[in-house]
Amino acid sequence: EEESSSDDAAKGVDKRRNPPSLPPSSSSTPAAFPPDFHLDKSNSLLPPYFLCPITKCVMVDPVIDREGNTYERKAILRWLDLEDVSPLSRNPLSYHDLVPNRAVRDGIEKARREAWFRYHKKRDEEEEEREERERREKDRKGKKKTKGGDKKSGGKSDGKDRDRDRDGDG
Repeated sequence: EEESSSDDAAKGVDKRRNPPSLPPSSSSTPAAFPPDFHLDKSNSLLPPYFLCPITKCVMVDPVIDREGNTYERKAILRWLDLEDVSPLSRNPLSYHDLVPNRAVRDGIEKARREAWFRYHKKRDEEEEEREERERREKDRKGKKKTKGGDKKSGGKSDGKDRDRDRDGDG
């Protein structure tokens, strides 16, 4: 092993700067949240451990160290390019101490799916309300036109027409 280390040193290879690649998470797309999803301290939808302690952003590819601290993979790898200690405990830390944190990744994915479900449900409800307002407005305008031009009643209505229209009896 010393021989390979000296060979690496002779070649100018710094293992700390060229970490072994960790297996990528199964999530190939970022854990994007809906546009109306705001991350702030009052957001009870996400527990704080979904946020990387380095970037303060929702993690996409979380990894956990041997002390149980979870980080965004890219952020901790950048950190370890510069430091060889944990950013939280300041204890020694290497690339080899990191493994994918599937539990946190799955929790983030579940929260993301739920947020998108609520987002689409809200948009669908808003669309239905808009269509209902437009339908009522169209009906109201149509009744104004027929009300003034009704030859049978001379333009006057006894209210029964309105009741029949509402009941669908035409």
